[in-house]
Order: sequence, then structure tokens, then C-alpha cells
Amino acid sequence: MAAPPIKRRRADTAGRSEPLPVVDHLPIIESLPVPILRDILQAAAKKHPDVVVRILDEKIRLERTERSKTVDFDYLSKSAWKVLNVTYRKLKGSHQYDLAGEAESSVVGCIETISEGCPDIASYETKANALETLRKIGKTICLSGNDVIGHETIKSFQSETILEDSMLRIVNGMTDDELDDIMAEEWYDKLLELVDLSKGLDIMEGLSDVVAFLQGGESENGDDDDDGEDGDESGGDGDSGDENISEDASEGWVQA
Repeated sequence: MAAPPIKRRRADTAGRSEPLPVVDHLPIIESLPVPILRDILQAAAKKHPDVVVRILDEKIRLERTERSKTVDFDYLSKSAWKVLNVTYRKLKGSHQYDLAGEAESSVVGCIETISEGCPDIASYETKANALETLRKIGKTICLSGNDVIGHETIKSFQSETILEDSMLRIVNGMTDDELDDIMAEEWYDKLLELVDLSKGLDIMEGLSDVVAFLQGGESENGDDDDDGEDGDESGGDGDSGDENISEDASEGWVQA
């Protein structure tokens, strides 16, 4: 008598009766949104200690990589200077006005690139270079009011805060030793000059928050009192600013 046929095993709760086929998981992973991947990874880390170890190892590796390199952003200050002083210079005023938004977007793009390229785990050298390049771009904006493009860019930065926001984020990510070092640099004195220059144009008001943070979080009232005294002296600085305009225009970004 023939043996009875072996019954096929019932499908599992997922509705599968056969093992999953071998597939290339990478395209699937790349197609999933980051929040979903984060949830999957978090769930895996809760169940598998080796996943936690791998995450920590990668974090340490990334920090070491960032702190071992220096990123130079100076080319972006040159790019911003060229946009505001060269690219649209030969155009008529009406045409410059039509393209003012394009020019502003280019300058904002330079600032965004700097901010994105300078994470909190970056080396001190990268952070210092980012802050110096942002300062140069800020000065270029302040001294660019000789034509329609520059004038409109200055107007836009009366409400646009990306430059000072980027500076504040970078200094917030610095250690105490790094803050001491950056304040000992020439950059800090030049930052104070930029604060005075920008106040005369009613732009980049957030720079005072950067200074307050660097000085240990003094009250804004205290800063305003000091700046009021500086404002009385800044009339002369305004004249020297005009000289700097011609100097910067003739020698480019080197004088920034």
C-alpha cells in the first residue's frame, strides 16, 4: 500500500509558504524614506547589541574623519564677491533689478554650502575657516551697495538671517577651548568691525547674538549700551567704509 502523500506545510502568518528569494537589498534600502530607515535601524538596535556596537563604531569613525581634515571654504567668498561685483556689472540698472533675486540666491547658496560643510564634529580649523569665510561674505554684502544688484542684496539681508544663523550654529558647536582660540584670533576683532558696518545698514542684526555668545552670553541690553558708544564713533568708520569699497573693488576679495 502506497504511503499517504505528505501534506504541504501551511503558510506562515505573513502568507509565505516558501523562503524569501535572494535579492539585492541595496536598491530597496535606497528607495525607502530616511524616517522609515531610522525606525527600522532603531528597532534592530533594541534587539541586537551588535547593531548598537556597529552604530557607535561608525559614529566614532566619522568624528575622527571630520576632525582629521580641514575644509577650505575661501573659494565661496570669492564666488560671492564675483556675483556682487563682477557678474552683473555691465548690465543696465533695470536688468540688474530683474536679476537681483538670482544674485541673492547665489550668495545664499554660498552660505548654505559653508554651513552644510561645517558640522559640529568638524575640526577647529574647518570651523575657523567657515567663520572667516562667512565674515568675508558679510563684509562683501555690506560694501556692495554701489549698484542695483548690491543695493537689492543689502535690502534682502535686512530680513534674510542665514549668515548670522550659520555663524551662531558653528560657535554653538565649539568646545570651550575652541571658543577661547577663535576669540584670540584676528577674526574676532574683524567680526566686531562687521557688526558696526552692518548696523549702519540695518542688516545682519543677529551678529550681535554671535558676539554675545562668544562673550559668555551678556545681556542684549549690555551689548546695546556698548554698541551705542561704538555707534557714535562709527561715523568715521562709515567714511573709511567708503574708502574700503574702492579698495576692495580694485583688489577684490583679498581685502575682505
